[in-house]
Amino acid sequence: MHTDNDVQSEMLPFLDGAFDGQTFFMFAYGETDSGKTYNTTQSTELTLNRAFAYQKDLHDRRSGTVQISAQCIELYKSKAYAIMPSPNKSQGTRQEITYRENTNSKEWYACEGGENDHNRAPLEHITLSSAKMGAAWLITTAGNLRNKRNMRILKGNTVGQNDKSSRGHLIVKILVTTTSPSGDSTEGSIYLVDLAGNEAMPNPNKDPDAYLESKFVATTLSTLMTTLGEVRMSARKALRTDKPCVPPKLPRECLLVKAIWPALCPTDPRGLIFGTIFQAGHTKANESTLNTLESVSLSFFVLPVNAS
Repeated sequence: MHTDNDVQSEMLPFLDGAFDGQTFFMFAYGETDSGKTYNTTQSTELTLNRAFAYQKDLHDRRSGTVQISAQCIELYKSKAYAIMPSPNKSQGTRQEITYRENTNSKEWYACEGGENDHNRAPLEHITLSSAKMGAAWLITTAGNLRNKRNMRILKGNTVGQNDKSSRGHLIVKILVTTTSPSGDSTEGSIYLVDLAGNEAMPNPNKDPDAYLESKFVATTLSTLMTTLGEVRMSARKALRTDKPCVPPKLPRECLLVKAIWPALCPTDPRGLIFGTIFQAGHTKANESTLNTLESVSLSFFVLPVNAS
């Protein structure tokens, strides 16, 4: 199996491109209890350490300034929540938000005025002052505030593998803004996505709340993989015709795909899909993960990893 060093060596070229103004994404996909959150944590720490090293390097060489900021969003049961830092880094807050599209930008907005309020301001990016501060917020706080459930036993039914399963998708967006001495600037975006694991569907009559959670996870994962497969087909066509990759049509009904669409819609989408593998005793689940990733992997690098 691959190790943390393998993950880092594959991520670094993508990160360097993001610092030059490109967009990069990373998905952690797999069964519950397979190491997705572990690998997302490692990737977040690597990204922040690399970003602040880049900031220091430009400062020392007087080649420009770098601002590093972030957003942290959880998608849970068809709704989106911004996870915001607080003075107590282990606490933080959750605020319901909505997603509004326009021809110029795709941004998250606070929904204090309701879905039809068009006077909302975009959700702010929180400026990070250090890799340590960023990791405390994006990893510790988000981990504490995510929705979790014991999936082993639901109303007497054995359903899943994990007794602390995250039931929402976590999206960490890191923005690296570089300004040259002449005043020119570039913005690079890094999307790190810890996808919720697919579990057997609970009985809606015995546990309707858990059923809605699992239905949202299953539906959004299916749509995401379908979309990635369409991107793969477009990438294959682009290779044959030597033309840019044309993104597929945005599935507007899928909150997950809408949330990460800026990372998928460029003519040359670039990213990693970490197919996390639970090691012993789960051959069927492991094969299912790998088979799914194989069908979407042409335009991305797929890396089977584990938490060891």
